[in-house]
Amino acid sequence: MCMDERTARTSAVMKFARQRRVLIPAALACLSIVTMHLLLSHAGAVVPTGPGMPNDPAHNDLLFRFDSHVYFDIAKHGYSYDGDPASSPNIVFAPLFPLLMAVLHALTGIPLLACGFAIVWLSFIVGLVLLHRAVETQFGATHALWTSVGVAFSTGSFAFSALYAESVMLLGIAVCWRLMQQQRLLALGLASCALGLSRLTPAPMCLFIGLSILWRALEARRAGASGSQLARHLAAAALAWSGPVIYLGGMWIAFAQYGPVWEVFREIKTTSWGVSHSVITWWEFLSFQHMWRYVGLAFTNDVPIYKVLNLVWCVLAFGSSLWLIATRKLGWLAPGFIGYFLLVYYATAGRDGLVSTTRYHALLIPIFLMFASLHDAIARRSSQRIAWLVSGPLMAANAFSFVFWGTGFVQGHWFFF
Repeated sequence: MCMDERTARTSAVMKFARQRRVLIPAALACLSIVTMHLLLSHAGAVVPTGPGMPNDPAHNDLLFRFDSHVYFDIAKHGYSYDGDPASSPNIVFAPLFPLLMAVLHALTGIPLLACGFAIVWLSFIVGLVLLHRAVETQFGATHALWTSVGVAFSTGSFAFSALYAESVMLLGIAVCWRLMQQQRLLALGLASCALGLSRLTPAPMCLFIGLSILWRALEARRAGASGSQLARHLAAAALAWSGPVIYLGGMWIAFAQYGPVWEVFREIKTTSWGVSHSVITWWEFLSFQHMWRYVGLAFTNDVPIYKVLNLVWCVLAFGSSLWLIATRKLGWLAPGFIGYFLLVYYATAGRDGLVSTTRYHALLIPIFLMFASLHDAIARRSSQRIAWLVSGPLMAANAFSFVFWGTGFVQGHWFFF
């Protein structure tokens, strides 16, 4: 074999090695989508579908259920609210996903529903690719694979295939993480704004992303940066915070019946989660009393499986928050993830089924990073077999949750979510 042929083959191998950074997470996302389609189709064939399917023959799709019709309605008609949570409480849905649907439909003429699913699946694939790259850059290939597999086949992954906004949020988190690594502050501010407009729950992430930009501004000032450079930093920080402000402010202006602007979040919480969740006190919130009560019940009573799974992921999210504090491995993203957990817990902890697991998509990232680190530590000190005895049950629970929530979705068990 001549030198040129060897060089060409070596170059091809290196190119493939670089491409696998894209191929592996992209393949995992596609496999998740296909598996969920097959799972839902099979469940729909053997189990009578329950509530959650809008009675519209044009939208008779297993993936168009529950909140899907609200996103579709916002994209088609905009927001509406008359103060009655039982009427059309669509103010609890952030605007980015339905806005993207409407814009793509207007530009291409493709049916609105098809535009929505295209955005969902593309956001999932690209978001998982960027998330994989961000984790690989900071933690290595093993951690990246753990995280990609965990997120792609997670509890509530039906939301990455259905007409839901979770995949757009996942893309926003991944883009922000990559831009933080690259220190592209103005682009980071824009990405954080988009993240804040994707859902309300990542608002704490936007807060700490903005603070990280301000910290960079202080460092730049100490280094003698010019006024124009500092102004760009401040503009980027303002952009990072603007997503939740635009969303909540827009709801306050459009439906100005809440009183002071800071009452908007309370009204949204009461309108959405307050329908099925009781109010918890600040002491119950700060002491995590609701979670510990369910820990006790899980060992003493016959608790339904969905409550046990909710409890498992809630405890793991709590543990991953402690891990983030102890290790400080995610920098400014760490308090963002912790704030995300606290906001979700506060909003849903009063519910009889504990905390809704699908709200924890973002927390799956530190959960799997924590277990990947634990796995590596045990493997180094003992053996791979012992390490898998510890981390294997997590992967099994994740796979079981993937199937359980998928079939529950098509059967209409809304309380799972």
